[in-house]
Amino acid sequence: MKKMVALLCSLISFVSFSQNVGVGTTTPNARLEVKDTVLTKVKVSSKHYLDTSQLVLSNRLNDLLGTDMILSSNRESGIRVIARSDLPQNNSDSILMITPSGRVGINQQALPAYTLDVNGDVNTTGALRVNGNQGASGQVLRSNGNGTMTWGDMSEFKNYVIYNYTTAGALQPFTIPAGITKIKVEAWGGGGYGTYIFLGGLETAGGGGGGGGYISGYFDVTPSSVINVVVGGGGISSSDGGNSRVEFGSPATKTLTANGGIRASWNGTYFQIGTGGGFSATGTTNYRGVPGENGYPTTSIYEQRTSTEFIQKLMHGDGGNGGNTNYTGGRGGISVRNITVPATLQNINGTNGAVPGGGGASVGPTLGGSNGGNGMVIIYY
Repeated sequence: MKKMVALLCSLISFVSFSQNVGVGTTTPNARLEVKDTVLTKVKVSSKHYLDTSQLVLSNRLNDLLGTDMILSSNRESGIRVIARSDLPQNNSDSILMITPSGRVGINQQALPAYTLDVNGDVNTTGALRVNGNQGASGQVLRSNGNGTMTWGDMSEFKNYVIYNYTTAGALQPFTIPAGITKIKVEAWGGGGYGTYIFLGGLETAGGGGGGGGYISGYFDVTPSSVINVVVGGGGISSSDGGNSRVEFGSPATKTLTANGGIRASWNGTYFQIGTGGGFSATGTTNYRGVPGENGYPTTSIYEQRTSTEFIQKLMHGDGGNGGNTNYTGGRGGISVRNITVPATLQNINGTNGAVPGGGGASVGPTLGGSNGGNGMVIIYY
C-alpha cells in the first residue's frame, strides 16, 4: 500500500502555488496546468453515453453579461462548438461540428453531409487548390461529371477553322491535328433567293428567300483522320440555297447536313415566300439542329396623295435568318409609286442575305430579287 501511495505521489503532484494549480508539475504557469513526461490527457466524463459532456470557457459576469464558449460532446454525434451570450446575435448552436467519421460542419444545424459542409459564404485570400493544383491564369474550375473537379480553359476548344463557300460541291478537307481527340462542328446551309415581281395594274407580289438550316454536334475523333467539308452557296438568279455537308471518313461513316433555304417564287397563280432550310444526319444521333427562318412577303398599302391622285406603298419582304443566327436575312426595301398617273416616286432596294445562310430580300420595282447569303462550316478543336 505504501508503494502504491508513493507511486501515485510521484506521478501526480498536486501543488497550489500563488493560486495556480499544477498536476504533474510543481511550477504551474496557469490557473490549471496538467503535465506528464509521456502523454498528457485530461478527461471530462459523463455517466452515460447519452449524456453531454461540456467544457465551458466563460467571460460572463454574475449578471450574465458576456459570453460562454462551450465545447460539447453532443452525445454520440460528435464535438460541437456553441456560443451563449447576452447578445442574441451572438447565440449559436452550430459554430463548428466535427463528427466521428471526420466530417466538419460550419454554421450547420444538422449533421454535416460532406467532409466539409458550410452553410454560408466562403472567402479565401489564398489559392483554391484541387488535388494540389491551383490552376493556370484564365482557367476555371469544371466538373468532370463523376464527382471530381479539375481546372480547365473557359472553352473546351482552343482553336477553330472556318470554311466558306468557294464553288458548288467543292470538297474542303480538314485533317485532325496531333493530340486532338474531340471536336465541335457547326454548319449552315446557303440562304434562298428573294424576289419581287410587278404584274401590272395594281397587282404586285414578292417575298424574301428562306434562311439556311443549321446543325451542330460534338464528336470523338482520331488524330490524322480526315473530315471533308462542303459549303453551300447562297441562292442566285431565282435558285435555292446550297446544302452544307460535313463528312467523317472516306467513305463517310457519319454525315451532318444543313440544308439550303428555298427561294421565293411565283408559280403563275400566286406568290410563294421562301421557306427555311432544314437539317439531317446519318450515322449519328449526337447532333442538334435549328431550321432556317422563312422569308417574309411583300405588303402593300394604298393612300390618297391629292384629291385626284392615289399612291401605292410597297414594303418588300425580308429574307429569313439563317438557323441559330440573328440579322443575317436581307432587309426588304420600299417602293412608292403613283397609280393615278403611273410613275415611280421612290424606290429603296432591299439587300442580299448575309453569311451564314441569310435569305435574300424581295427587291423592286421590276422583276428582280436579291441573293441569299452563302453557308458556312466551323470546326472547333
